[in-house]
Amino acid sequence: MRHRVRLTDGWRFSQDVRFDAAVSWSPEERDLLGFEPTVEAWDGVTWSKAGRCYGPAAPAFDDDAWRNVSVPHDWCVESAPHPDAPIRNGFLPMGVGWYRRELDIPRDWLGKRVFLRFEGVFRQCKVFVNGHLVGANESGYIGFDVGVDPVLDYGGRNVIAVRVDARNKEGWFYEGCGLYRPVELVMTAPLRIAFEGVHAQVEVVNGGAPEAADLTLATEVVNDGDELASFHVRSRVFDPAGAAIGELRQQAWAEPGGSITVKQRMEIADPVAWSIDNPQRYRVETHVVRDGADVDAVETHFGVRSVVFDAKRGFRLNGQPVKLKGVCCHQDHAGVGSAVPEALQVWRIERLKEMGANAYRCGHHPPAREVLEACDRLGVLVIDEARVFGVSDEHVDQAERMIRRDRNHPCVILWSLANEEMAVQLTPQGGRMFAHLKRRLRRLDATRGFTAGINNGWDLPNGFIEHEDVHGLNYFNQGDLHELRRNAPDMPVIVSEASSAISTRGVYATDAEAGVVTSYDTHVEPDHPGVRMWPFWGREAESSWKIVAERTDLAGTFVWTGFDYRGEQSPYVRWPCVGSHFGLMDQCGFPKDVYWYYKAWWGQEPVLHILPHWNWDGREGQDIEVWVYSNADRVTLMLNGREIGQKPVPRNGHVQWAVPYQPGELVAVGTWRDGSEQRAARRTAGPAAALRLQSQSPALPATDRSTTMAALSVVDAHGEVVPASNVEVRLKTQGDLVIAGVGNGDPNDHHPARIDTDETTRPVFHGLAQVILRSVADRADGGLPSGALTATAAGLKPGRLDFGAASLATSQAVAGRASNATG
Repeated sequence: MRHRVRLTDGWRFSQDVRFDAAVSWSPEERDLLGFEPTVEAWDGVTWSKAGRCYGPAAPAFDDDAWRNVSVPHDWCVESAPHPDAPIRNGFLPMGVGWYRRELDIPRDWLGKRVFLRFEGVFRQCKVFVNGHLVGANESGYIGFDVGVDPVLDYGGRNVIAVRVDARNKEGWFYEGCGLYRPVELVMTAPLRIAFEGVHAQVEVVNGGAPEAADLTLATEVVNDGDELASFHVRSRVFDPAGAAIGELRQQAWAEPGGSITVKQRMEIADPVAWSIDNPQRYRVETHVVRDGADVDAVETHFGVRSVVFDAKRGFRLNGQPVKLKGVCCHQDHAGVGSAVPEALQVWRIERLKEMGANAYRCGHHPPAREVLEACDRLGVLVIDEARVFGVSDEHVDQAERMIRRDRNHPCVILWSLANEEMAVQLTPQGGRMFAHLKRRLRRLDATRGFTAGINNGWDLPNGFIEHEDVHGLNYFNQGDLHELRRNAPDMPVIVSEASSAISTRGVYATDAEAGVVTSYDTHVEPDHPGVRMWPFWGREAESSWKIVAERTDLAGTFVWTGFDYRGEQSPYVRWPCVGSHFGLMDQCGFPKDVYWYYKAWWGQEPVLHILPHWNWDGREGQDIEVWVYSNADRVTLMLNGREIGQKPVPRNGHVQWAVPYQPGELVAVGTWRDGSEQRAARRTAGPAAALRLQSQSPALPATDRSTTMAALSVVDAHGEVVPASNVEVRLKTQGDLVIAGVGNGDPNDHHPARIDTDETTRPVFHGLAQVILRSVADRADGGLPSGALTATAAGLKPGRLDFGAASLATSQAVAGRASNATG
């Protein structure tokens, strides 16, 4: 039967280019080569003789001086930004890196198939086992597998070596470097189910609310043996409650060295529909049975739902109209870069869901598996996007791998094949390319439509738009929406990218010298005439959403972006800025003020949020612009018990006042149509007095490498966050925990990441920082890992957070987390 091992620890790593160059090679190796093996010449030294790879690829290479690292691993974030490094990468150096690891392969695996599965490597990589080149991959975003069983030493020492060349880009944003997604060792029988080889294709009978569904299970079985194999495929289908609802058997034969796809069909009567509010999935267990015994088995989840895009009525899920309230996201996070742990991936999707988002666009690359798994379980709709567009075998192969991997996820509603391909998107040539790619990919999934993000020329109904199933419109300032409708009246439309409003958390005046942007959602800062608060292609969050909300023919929108990210610096495309300002949350996931605008009009809960903070020493008596984001019918604003005024809240809008500053308490009272009231307050914080640590996740699972997050804040004597604090804090762990990463959300922060350490320092940014923690030991008793995180700073009361079953069961709410309807 199939056996899987996650290759997490035990890796050795070096980014020292000398290991690619002649200085690290023995005289004997140089004599054999006959030339100096420089970095650029490396590709020429791997194809000479079988088992005669040189340098770090050789099993006998001495890697004692290399560092121990865990995988997933992103080496980029371990360096400090430098003005000579690529600006698109957040001024972080890239280069070439090597990973090496030993494997113990049991003797009884002889005769089996053995694979290495890489979920994501940035970027071009070569994989060696025992001095043999066994595989290579171009893409930095889609996984691949390589068969290694012919070159293994069963019962002996085996060495994996992976060379990663991250010098070339795929995107124009931070991309990371190295083995940044998981790596697995997989053993199967020679007769096996292909990787991503089970496709659960669901057709809803009536196209609306699912009353019945036709399920087709297509299982690709590979025969890597030497003889004709007779077998049968047994598939057991279970409903979301775990009850078996069907068992299918199909006899088949596979030639040696060949494969066959076995199709089985059944009807699901009265199915439980997967939806945003009730994301229920079915499960199928697929077995390959030969001579009465199981030789392979896999488990696959799928959902039953109907998806319809309409040019006049927008989007419908299970027959019901749904406005897509989406965000676009890159994949990096403060402290860990692109090597985002699974628990943190889930946490990020949860923050978006809490904000009211119901959709997610993978901009602009296939996501980690964990992202789609989280969206499946949490009820978030997804546009799954390819990184590169083209018709070469490599382009097509990357798109096919994405679709094979992701087609069983009910959350995926569209495949996006391209984003802003300005050279071809409006040309007949580009249209033919799109049609060719779509035709190839339809064979893998005929149930979803294909789209692309197009950023100009909406008045020209040629190029991509002739062949899209749904038109992806990037930004209202890039074309005439009415002209698009006149030219393509029957084309369903989504706003695949919108707004690009920029802000810096905790900042209320744009300061180009400091590299920060005001949090007021306005295109002109009053004190800085002519300074635009969004780039030329975008517009304010509020005005952008109002257009989508008021038009039934627009299926929805995807705001750029859910989180800040490294690289693609805007509006300060220069040193020392290292990150974007587009996010509704900062790089740590702390909400910016605009987050609460979307929560008010996208979510279902009452929302009342005041900005700015109320610490304005030296501005006594001067007007402070006060905004309130709320979905109340009316808001009353008071300062120190005195009413400032009352205003009705316009739909999809906000209310604001000019308030002469006076220290104390600024209170907003929201009144809803049903008579209910809520209050929100901003209080003037006193001097920094203490550090506070609060858990951002409900539990720390009892497994090695489980991850949890903690929020760090600087507070006054009454527990108010001190908004101007940027104090340096020392963080230290005890027990079963290490610090996996630290971030503070500052788009100009130049601290290198300290990964898997028990002690580090980092300043807070406007009073907040985030600590990502990892457990390093399994508990033999099955209990939760235990340990503590402490925070200290000069002159402040220290903070402490204890981890364990008792402590986390009563953990406090997250500082800054969107768990409070009043904000």
